[in-house]
Amino acid sequence: AKAERSAAALSDRLERYWDSLRMELIYSRELGIKTSSKQLVFEKNKALSFMDALELYQQLKGREKTKLFFEVSNRSIRYLTQCLNHDDVNCLATSDATQYISDIAPIDCLFILRQGLA
Repeated sequence: AKAERSAAALSDRLERYWDSLRMELIYSRELGIKTSSKQLVFEKNKALSFMDALELYQQLKGREKTKLFFEVSNRSIRYLTQCLNHDDVNCLATSDATQYISDIAPIDCLFILRQGLA
């Protein structure tokens, strides 16, 4: 019951967020305002590289973020690219996540331990 309430609350919050994005887009169109000087449009069946996805992510989420946000997101994509044998978001599979975790988690743990011991 508690999980159902939490899921419903999260679903409602997500729906309100998407509604606000839709309304922002409608108002922007009516006022003739472009939301970004660089419009990134990706089709589902076209290749989307990790770097393109990172650029889009940083554009959407990076406003008012610190330098650390960009460093961490860049490092994560660098690790992912080193770990996998492809650079296409559309080709990601569950097995890629398993491989990434098994290859990268020990590196991150060592980094955290070194930071804590320094």
